[in-house]
Amino acid sequence: MNILLTNSGRRTYFINFLIELKKKIKSINIHICDCNEKSATFGIKNINKHKTPPVKKNGKKYISNLVSLVKNNKIKLIIPLSDFDIVLLAKNKKKFNNLNCELAVSSKKICETFSNKVKSAKYCKVNKILFPRTIPHNKCISFNKSKKIVEKKIYGSASEGIKIFKKKSFIFKKKNFFYQEFIKGNELNFDILNDLKGNYLGACVKQKLSMRSGETDSAKILTQGKYYKLAKLISKKIRHVGNLDCDAIEDKVGNIYFIDFNLRFGGGYAFTHVYGLDFIKALISSILNKNYKLKKVRSSMTLSKGVNIHKINV
Repeated sequence: MNILLTNSGRRTYFINFLIELKKKIKSINIHICDCNEKSATFGIKNINKHKTPPVKKNGKKYISNLVSLVKNNKIKLIIPLSDFDIVLLAKNKKKFNNLNCELAVSSKKICETFSNKVKSAKYCKVNKILFPRTIPHNKCISFNKSKKIVEKKIYGSASEGIKIFKKKSFIFKKKNFFYQEFIKGNELNFDILNDLKGNYLGACVKQKLSMRSGETDSAKILTQGKYYKLAKLISKKIRHVGNLDCDAIEDKVGNIYFIDFNLRFGGGYAFTHVYGLDFIKALISSILNKNYKLKKVRSSMTLSKGVNIHKINV
């Protein structure tokens, strides 16, 4: 089974997880692609590496290149590792399916909804999923001085461009940004895995203990049933494909507000995997029609992410 990871970048840990899985499922062959041949993942040995055009510069060229890559290497599964190409892959899903290649990517409608944070807020309101109040005004925003307002990019990623306003009576709205009420509480991360038909396979919920550049540095695995009941509810409502990486905030009275939905394996997945929940194996097993049940989260664990260095040939 030839598997392609797109826009692999610095996700060396994810590839190492696949390399470990290959020891158990011998038929797996690992392919990665990125527009930067100097990316950290290109330094990993014994995997197949492919350079692709940048997604943002020319989407058609990128998809054409990917289609050729799939044909020439008989790729059976594509797993995106960044936000860059998710909507584009969703729009072209049929092209890859016609080549007998599955995509761990949700429908075009779902991808377009959750890549846009304003549309995400509207979706949550309709589907009764708690989401911080989004400010509706067009030109300026008035708010109580005791409240904080968060400014975010509508199509933001990795906490890019986030600002918190504290002591102003109004702020002028910027183009391509939106504003929401600040919720104080514990930051949570949900990994929710569905199969290719949108059926729930499992979940892992973590409390973020420290962050760096939009990614979780350390986290505590949570075991309480209420979190996993909520994860199943989200899975059933959205019916996404593959992993859904969600960020949420739990306030002091226990209300859980979702603030972001990423339709891919995110930076928090490393904690899920090291804890013992192999979402990659579960997803591949579902495609191969093999039985594999994820273990239940029963005990808490605190984990920390670090940095490793490997030698590459320049």
